[in-house]
Amino acid sequence: MSDPAVRDAALQFYYSGFYQALRRYRRAAVIGWAVVAAGSVGILLGWDFAKPPGLYHLGLCLGAIAAGLVLIQGNIAALSLYVRIPFPLPPAGEEEEPWQGAAEELRGLMKDVDDGGWQEAFAALDRLERMGDRYGLPPLEHGPT
Repeated sequence: MSDPAVRDAALQFYYSGFYQALRRYRRAAVIGWAVVAAGSVGILLGWDFAKPPGLYHLGLCLGAIAAGLVLIQGNIAALSLYVRIPFPLPPAGEEEEPWQGAAEELRGLMKDVDDGGWQEAFAALDRLERMGDRYGLPPLEHGPT
């Protein structure tokens, strides 16, 4: 039988931690693209075909677009680092524990997220939410969104 502390750490990393990382990714992606859209709409609303927009207005809108893109890129980098951490699985004991199958599936899910894009990350979040019942894992904590 594997050490419970090692098992709990692996479960925390692969299941709960990955879930929280994906939720942060989704939240920051939505906020980042909303800021980019607000900056873009600001340029369009302030545009007058008779004269170009002022430098202050243009700078403010371009700054908002850049800030949104920086937020998105930083979030992509954080998720990419999380899924690339080589966290070891505890050795299998005499009997295979149900969560070990889930951990192997989660490793594959992390690889899919690392190799893919935002669609894979959003799909992984949905798959992760359904995975707990299948493997008898503890319920995921739905903290603040």
